Amino acid sequence: MSIFKSIFSFFAVFSLMLITACNSTQKTFGEGLVSVVSQNVVKIAGNAAIQDVDFSDLYNEKITIELTGFVEERTKGFIENLVASNAELSGAKLIRSGQPDIVVEVVVNSAGNDQGS
Repeated sequence: MSIFKSIFSFFAVFSLMLITACNSTQKTFGEGLVSVVSQNVVKIAGNAAIQDVDFSDLYNEKITIELTGFVEERTKGFIENLVASNAELSGAKLIRSGQPDIVVEVVVNSAGNDQGS
């Protein structure tokens, strides 16, 4: 029975070491949103901003998404995907090339990250 206690103790200590090694959500290098916190803030804000938008008039229409305003490269893809996926759920047909029936213009008043830009 002591071998099982030893194995359990080893895994408990090992698991604790793994958990405490992840003590920060801050990225130390690379591009994009700089932390998990900022990613979640943008996700929550985006979902809240689009939750009441009615895309039903786009049903069966070929559309493209156009972003205007203060669009940051760091959040551009997220905003495009957020609008496109919600429009497609309402039956719109997102096209990448060719002539759309409707251009959905998304105006971004402000966007930023947790480094103040």
